[in-house]
Amino acid sequence: MRAMKDSGIEWIGEIPVGWEIRRLRFLCQIITGDKDTINKKEDGLYPFYVRSPNIERIDSYTFDGEAILMAGDGVGAGKVFHYVNGKFDYHQRVYNLHFFKDISGKYLYYYLKENFWKKIEESNAKSTVDSVRLPMLLDFPVALGELPEQTRIASFLDNKCTAIDASIEKQRASIDKLKEYRQVVITNAVTKGLNPDVPMKDSGVEWIGEIPEGWDVVKLKWLARMKSGESITSNIIDNDSTYPVYGGNGLRGYAKSFTHNGSYILIGRQGALCGNVHIVKGNFWASEHAIVTYELITLDQKWLFYILSAMNLNQYSTSAAQPGLAVEQIQRLSTLLPPISEQHEIAAYLDQKCTAIDEAVSKKETLIKKLEEYKKSLIYEAVTGKIEIPELSA
Repeated sequence: MRAMKDSGIEWIGEIPVGWEIRRLRFLCQIITGDKDTINKKEDGLYPFYVRSPNIERIDSYTFDGEAILMAGDGVGAGKVFHYVNGKFDYHQRVYNLHFFKDISGKYLYYYLKENFWKKIEESNAKSTVDSVRLPMLLDFPVALGELPEQTRIASFLDNKCTAIDASIEKQRASIDKLKEYRQVVITNAVTKGLNPDVPMKDSGVEWIGEIPEGWDVVKLKWLARMKSGESITSNIIDNDSTYPVYGGNGLRGYAKSFTHNGSYILIGRQGALCGNVHIVKGNFWASEHAIVTYELITLDQKWLFYILSAMNLNQYSTSAAQPGLAVEQIQRLSTLLPPISEQHEIAAYLDQKCTAIDEAVSKKETLIKKLEEYKKSLIYEAVTGKIEIPELSA
């Protein structure tokens, strides 16, 4: 058990005896890029680093060597990091840490990636746009031991994090397949029914294909009236009021009053996720960014939810700066109408199947969260010396 001492910094805690705390200004040089907009290319020769986790491509570079890149402002400020060793270019509001002295670049990358956000939360760096000022970066405290130990820690974390990331990606791929399977199950049930032996006929609708003989093809407007919700300003929405407020991407927050009472299907009207479908019950506020569905004939509401989900309404969004759906266009779309008894059967079947799939997805999402938490904990403990990385035997 190695001897420990107080680092003098609360969020670092104890560090090994023999380690020291040094300010970042003494460990590297820090500059920023000089480009705002660029002519990016799909097949550009060199990576161009921006303030988000995304990496673009261009045909020129301004730096060649080992560096750590950090977003300087925007939503990724102090939280988006890249370790690079080679030719690249970068945005003017991205910090470039390089020319490392007495410290391993890869060790510092792991140290900053796990710890710098704590400095942001500790300070008053947040304004209308999150930002990291250079003095804060220069004064950031770094715990470090001798260079050989830093190298061991970096190598250890490379191996461990690669394995953890591979496990996470495997789970995410599995989740994607489950979600694809869920959509296939829904589409097959709402377009073909549950009886594989029933006689079929051509629906005349390309995405639907053949349907059971006893089903009808109708326009959505004959099944339900659709209307945008009521306008609401952001200052009315909070997290402490009673009634949920739903917008184009689902729940936005809460308000002190409501526009609807009962059980309704809501369709996202605006935003990147427009076309998403929810059933909402109770007292709630439907905002102008959501489409409220009012059934005009006797329908199984859950069946209607499933067939709307199968219609992939997002494909009908306009390609404006803010994607959106036109209510009139959606109501003109063709859909299916099985007998009410079959609607009940399909809804019950899909409830059972989708619940099982959703539970499997939830378990994998929980596992991903645990793996991510383990990774963060492992990095923190390694770069603050709370676990000792032994030297490899010759």
